Order: sequence, then structure tokens, then C-alpha cells
Amino acid sequence: MQLEKNKNILVFVLSILVLVSCGSEKSAESTQFQFVESKESRLKIQLADKYGTCSLENILARSDNSSRRNGTNAYKLEKYKVFKLTGFAINKDEKKVPKSIILYLIGNKSYEINTLINNERADVQDFFKEPLFKFSGYVSEVGFKDVDPGDYEFYLRDPDTIKICPTFQKITVE
Repeated sequence: MQLEKNKNILVFVLSILVLVSCGSEKSAESTQFQFVESKESRLKIQLADKYGTCSLENILARSDNSSRRNGTNAYKLEKYKVFKLTGFAINKDEKKVPKSIILYLIGNKSYEINTLINNERADVQDFFKEPLFKFSGYVSEVGFKDVDPGDYEFYLRDPDTIKICPTFQKITVE
């Protein structure tokens, strides 16, 4: 009985520590979600078959929740900060939502990161008039510390296919 109570207290304390550490501002070096150099070549990604409908709708700085929009379809990001990327991904022809996606930055080099698709997007469901699209959103906190400064195009890919979804968004990493 006492052992079970001690376990519950330990779980509670660990949960609080995790919540406190996630809520504090960290440098991009300490976040575990970093873009890494992709094994896929820039050309292979850009020439892959296209599919579905996807979007990168906003990039917000984790520190102050401010948008990093820099004109139409463009964002300017600081290399050593953490950002929250939001959007959605669907395959409207097959009426599917991938369970996860790979986010690609394509420039002089290619970078990638995996993220889950599980955020509610009633607006996407309503626009496409498809109930299956209700949980088609993604929110991913990421860092760019390993990304070379420069200009990048932003693509998404369902890891179960070899098809790419272009977002027509540009990202500049400084």
C-alpha cells in the first residue's frame, strides 16, 4: 500500500517537472525536435509526384508567440530560436489523413523532421465537406540550429508514400 502511494507521488512529481520544463523558454540547442539534414536529395524531393492538399499556415516564435511572416507566403526565422509550425495535410482524392508527415526544407541542402497529424481542424472538415478531415492538423515545435542560413521551400510528405505536397511557402533562416 505504501509502495503504491510512493509510486503515485513519484509519477506526480515527474509529471510536474516535465510540464515545468516544457513551459520554460529554451534555446534551440536544448529542444529535442530539430530539423536534420535529409538523406533525400533536393532534386528527388522537388521532382517527386505531387499529391493531396497541405498547408503551412503560420510560424510563431515560442518565446513570445509572434508571427514570423515576412510578406506573402514567406517567413524569416532566427537560427537559434524555437518555432511553432501549424498547418494541415490531407489526401482529398483518397479521402485520407496521414497519421504523420515529414516536413522538408529544400534549399542548397535538404532538411527534414517528422511530426504527427492529430490536431482538430473543423475548418478543413467544413471546407472540404469531409468528416474524415476533422483531425488533419499539425502543430510542431521545432528548432533550426543545424540548418544552414539561407532560403528554403517548404514541402510535406506522407511517410507511407513517395509523393510530395508542396506548400508554396518560403522560409529564410538567418
